[in-house]
Amino acid sequence: DAARVRYDAASAAYRQRRLQRLQARRVRRLALLERRVERRRRRRGLPPLDSNYDELLSHYEASREKLGGGAPGLAGQVAAVMRHRMSKRDVRALRERAVPKAVLHGREDIIVRPRAARAMARLLGAELHMLDANHMSVVEASEQVNALL
Repeated sequence: DAARVRYDAASAAYRQRRLQRLQARRVRRLALLERRVERRRRRRGLPPLDSNYDELLSHYEASREKLGGGAPGLAGQVAAVMRHRMSKRDVRALRERAVPKAVLHGREDIIVRPRAARAMARLLGAELHMLDANHMSVVEASEQVNALL
């Protein structure tokens, strides 16, 4: 029994150290990805992205401690958002399509700033609707979203 207890404790400690290393690696990857995106944006003459990663990460860490779980979901989501790009051809095709277009965005969004929504609406020739919400505007302002749709 004593050997089993020591084994379980060592195994738990190993898993905890491995999780911490994985989380640190993901944070480093996100920082590297952000630097790459910023360099590309500077080369193209685009304004810098707003950087809220420290704030987002601290919110995430607090909720993770409260609810349990790991960082892979946040890391994957942020990486996907930063890699997402629309080509000029895609934007042109959307703008030229003869369908109603609208950009709905949360006024208090700290992940994607409202100015990005204004730029997207302008690029697409779409109506811009600023909602009383944060990043999860579809959930936080569902009545407003439904009324607009």
